[in-house]
Order: sequence, then structure tokens, then C-alpha cells
Amino acid sequence: MISVLLGSGIAQAIGTDFQFNADFNVLLTGSNLIVTIASGSSVASFSVGSTTLTLNLDSGSNVTVKSSNFYTLSNTLSQTTQCNNNYSYVTFAGGSSPSNIVITPSSTIACVLANPVVTVTAPTAGSTVGGVSVTLSASATPSEGYTITQVQFQVDGSNVGAPVTNSPYNYNWDSTSVSDGQHSITAVATDSGSRQGTSDPISVTVRNNPPVRSGGAPSGILPSNTTSVNLTLTTDENATCKYSTTAGTSYASMPNTFTTTGGTSQSSAVSGLVAGNSYTYYVRCQDILGNTNTTDYPISFSIASSAGPTASITQPTQGSIVSGSNVTLSATATPSQGNTITQVQFQVDGSNVGAAVTTAPYNYSWDSTSVPDGSHTLTAVATDSLGTNGTSPGIVVTVQNNSGGGGGGGGGGDFTPPTIPTTLSALAVSQTEIDLSWAASTDNFGVTGYHIYRNGAAIATTQVTHYNDSVLQPDTTYLYSVSAYDAAGNVSAKSSPVSATTLAEAQTTPPPDIRYGQNVLIGNTVYFLDPSSSKRPYTSAGGFLSFGFNSFNTVLMPNQDEQNLPTGAFVYPMEGSLINDHGTVYVITSGERAGFTKAAVFLGLGYKWSNVIVGDTSFITTLPPINSTAQAHLPGTLINDKGTVYLIAPEGKIGIPSIDVFKSWGYSFGKAVLANAFDHPILQVGVMSPRAAGELSPY
Repeated sequence: MISVLLGSGIAQAIGTDFQFNADFNVLLTGSNLIVTIASGSSVASFSVGSTTLTLNLDSGSNVTVKSSNFYTLSNTLSQTTQCNNNYSYVTFAGGSSPSNIVITPSSTIACVLANPVVTVTAPTAGSTVGGVSVTLSASATPSEGYTITQVQFQVDGSNVGAPVTNSPYNYNWDSTSVSDGQHSITAVATDSGSRQGTSDPISVTVRNNPPVRSGGAPSGILPSNTTSVNLTLTTDENATCKYSTTAGTSYASMPNTFTTTGGTSQSSAVSGLVAGNSYTYYVRCQDILGNTNTTDYPISFSIASSAGPTASITQPTQGSIVSGSNVTLSATATPSQGNTITQVQFQVDGSNVGAAVTTAPYNYSWDSTSVPDGSHTLTAVATDSLGTNGTSPGIVVTVQNNSGGGGGGGGGGDFTPPTIPTTLSALAVSQTEIDLSWAASTDNFGVTGYHIYRNGAAIATTQVTHYNDSVLQPDTTYLYSVSAYDAAGNVSAKSSPVSATTLAEAQTTPPPDIRYGQNVLIGNTVYFLDPSSSKRPYTSAGGFLSFGFNSFNTVLMPNQDEQNLPTGAFVYPMEGSLINDHGTVYVITSGERAGFTKAAVFLGLGYKWSNVIVGDTSFITTLPPINSTAQAHLPGTLINDKGTVYLIAPEGKIGIPSIDVFKSWGYSFGKAVLANAFDHPILQVGVMSPRAAGELSPY
């Protein structure tokens, strides 16, 4: 059978004849010899056995069979094998009748003109070798009538060692004598007729040094939200790589093998990284010959800190008095690890003043005449390259641009501070918010406002006796105090401090046995199960009924998990509710209450006594009483404006798209009042959505 065909093969077949336009090589697998049908030959047909080539000749045949090794081409016609300088050959021509000729090549050299034939048998072409004892082997066949006298091995064309004079032709070569990389090995055979033959070269790769490592990644400082990375590097040869977090660990003792390894590209994922930490992984590799790194290749990087930048106001100082149109505000800012400060924005009483300062030193010239005389809180907000903000502790300064102090004190101005605020309380209402309230201070000319302090630093000012601190961390304790100030800039001492702890982190998935959005009865109090993972008490039965609940029949009995929920802030009566609190009727609007100076105003605005419910509103901030019908209805009021019902909201009026949406909020048409001339111009700002579970207000 034909095992291997080399060359371009048969050019064409005409009738039963085959013609060859190029040499056609055939491997006889039984003898492992190659014979060639020469280009230009033609035969009727041919076939190949394991050790023979059979040609069928006819009158049109003329064929030459040759051997590049100068072997004898025995044949059934006893045709003599001839030679030229390149090969041995036999030629046959067809006769008048077809005939078969069997050619059996042998490894006997046919020509005295032929050189010895030598082949490198070890190592194999393309292999990788290393060490001081690499076996070089060759086979050699002499010219006819001669014997092999020696075989000389060569590397890159230069002799290595002495010639080998006896078979087997082997030589132990020290591969460390050449550089790592590709090298060519040949063998030169000399026979007793002084003829020489050189083998075809084979290429091998020499490796005596451990793999060269490069391109390690990652490096530098990675973003703070990085929790896992791919360690990667490249080796200059196929290698298996390991890593350790301990320097100086031997390759054999390293506990971690790269996930992708064995080639030249190495990679492995590592996880569990934490913001603010630095990491170094020490890598060693071993190639297929066992050449192993004995030094570490470090891959080092850091994860930026997740903490925001910090800022501090350095000028003016706490409690100082300032004036004029050119007050210098100065601050320092420090970025978190691995980041830079991109800007610092100064604020007065929580509002930005001027453009942000983008380069140090962080200074701004503030016109203090833009605010009234009195106490004001200065802060600086630093922003880093990750876009994270950090706000400085507030400092309180007194602005005095007009003479005469607080005015009206007679002779020497006002130098008397307000009384100290009392009964300060702090209630944690969520993971991020603590609500403060206190009793009002008094002053000889009147209290202008209050400074709020968290952990000793001023954070805000307010003109009312309550404050919601809503930028806090979960499960964290904070200390608060309050001071009062008047229009002349006099500031009271701080109140007695109180502390509160924000609620702990909520579960990612609420427990399935907590019925958020429902109402439950615990003791004698109805609680709303707020989706923010707290239970919030209604202030009174009237407050409960104000949300459109027609009776207490829908109130559920709690399970243990619902009873264990932390208690949140009170549920104030629904916006627009009319509450009779100890004989005084109030309307609930924007979380506050407003009374009526007389019944005529109440009725003149279209309100109905039948919609008044009894409840407790004493804890709600009281607005000035409503003393006139010449005004628009307050937010929370349902109005009938020319046949269309709207809900007045703080930003405008909200349309109600359907009766189903209207009823979903517990409204009835009996609660709507006729719009007056002051309601008509109010613009519509949206459309009411159906009430969803857990919602307490439509805006």
C-alpha cells in the first residue's frame, strides 16, 4: 500500500496511461525506502506493495525510476542500476505487448560515485533539550564497496567532540556550551574511500535556564470597589507557574498553581481583596525540562481606600467675628489612599458659595455682606478622583456688617445670648437618619435659629426646633447637642448632649414572614410595618383612620418577627386630614399642622365638620394659624376645580386619572372642597399613581 506520497504527483491520465509532470515519490512501508517515478515518465498503470513498485508497460510507456540515496533498484527485467551525481536510476520502455515489471529497491549502495548517506536519529526534530549529557545519535550507510570510518557531529555547523569511529554512532553533548534557543544539529559521515555525506539538519531548542518572567499585572493602585483580580504574566517558554503570598518560598512548597499555565501566558484569579490594603504575590515557574526559578517575581498592587476624602476649615476659626466683602475662607483636604483631590467647594449654611477651588491652596474670598448679620455655619466639601465627597466639620462664625448689634437694645446694642435649648431628644428612624427635637430657647430680642452639633462639630443651622440628620452610617452611635443664636450673633452654650444609634443594616431580602405594608396591633397600639424594616406607631385612632382605613377590622395580629422589628418614627396623620386635638381643629400639611383662627375661616375655605376626626397632634410642628379665606388651600387638600378633582401638593396640583386611583388612597368626594380664586392659577405638576403597598402619601 502507499503510505506516504510526496511531490506534485500525477499530472494527468489519458485513457489507461498515466503521465507525470513532476517527480512522484512513493514510500514503501515494509522496507521504509522511498523510490521516485521521474518527471516526464508515462506508464499504462502502476501499483505499490509494502516493498515493491509494480509498473505495467505498454507500447506508449517510457518510465524512469530513481533513488536519491543511490540504492540498488533490483527489477524483474534485470535492468542494471545506473548512477549520476545525484541519484541512482533504472529506465524501462514499453514493448509491443503489455508487460509488468516489479522493482524491489534495497539499501545497498549501487554506485561508486555515491557519497555516504547519514541521518541524525536523536534527538528528534523540534524537540527541547538541556543538560550536560544530551545524546546525539546517527545512522550511516557507506558508498558501494566502502565502509564508514567516522561520523562527526556538528552544532550550528561547528564540530562538537571527536569523531565517532564505531557504530552505534552516539555522542554525549554538553548543551550548556551554547545559549538557550534554537540550534541546528547535523552529522558528517566519512567512508574508507574518503567520500563524505552530510545529513539533513534538524532543529532543536536548548533550554538550560529557568523561564524568564515578564509583564506581571496588575500593578499600581486599583479602584476601591475591586474585590478580585486576575494575576497575569508571560514566560519566554512553556512553563508551569505557582505563586505564594510569602517571599522566599521554594517552587516545590508554593501552595497555589496558576489556573491557566503550561504555555507562555499565565493567569490566575484571586479574590477577597479589601479596600485600603496592599497585596504582593510571589511567582516562580518551571519549564518542561525541570529548570526552575530560584528567585521571586513579585506582582504587587494596592486597593484604594473606600473612605472618602477629609476636609477641615482653617480660616476663619470657630467663633470668630467676620465682616466685609473679602473674607478669606481656607481649607485643607486629604484624599483617600490612591486618589487625588479634584476640588473643594465652600458652603455657608449648607449652600455653595462661589465656584469650587480645583488646586491647592484651597482659598476663597467670600462676600459676607451677602448674608444677614448673625451666626452662620461654614463647611468645605472635598471631592476626590473617584467622585467621593467628604465634608469638613462645620465652624460657626458671627457676621457683623451693620453697627448697633441686634438693634433696639438701647444705647449699647444686644450682648445677651439666648437661653440654652432644653429637652433635646434623638430618635433613630432608619439606618441613615436620626431625628432631633428640643424645646425652644428664649431671648431678649428673639431667637434667630439653632446650631446643630454632631460629635462636637457643627453640621447645620435651622430656624425650627427639630432637625433630621440623614447622612449617617448604619448601626453607629452619634452624640448631639444644640445651641441657640440671635440676630446680633450671640450664641448660647450648648445643650446637654444626647446620643442615638442608627438602625443596623437591613437584610438584603426581607424575611418572608414579615408583612410589610400591613397594619398590626401590638398591645393597644396599631403599628404600620414600614418596608424600611421598622414598625411605626400611629399617633392616635384618628391618625389611623385618616389614611382611608374604614375600620380596625383590617388590622392584623403580629407574628414574633414583626413584634421584634425596631420601632421607627410616628406615622403622622395623612396629608390634608382635619384633626380635632383637644377642641382645636388643625389641618395636616407637609408634615406640620395649621389651626384656624375661627370657624368662619374654616367653613369659608369649604372644609366640613363631618370630615373632622379626633386625634393627637401635639408632637407636630405648629404653623401660624389660618386667619383668612383669601388664600389658596394648603398642600394635602383635595379641591374640586370646575368639576375636576385635584390634590394640592407642595409643588403644584396633581391630577387624578381615574376613580380607582382616587379610591386607592382612601379618598371620598365628600372630602373635596371647592377651589377658590387662589387655587385656579396653581399649575398641574403630575398625575397621581395608584396606591402601592406600604405607601402613606401620594406625593
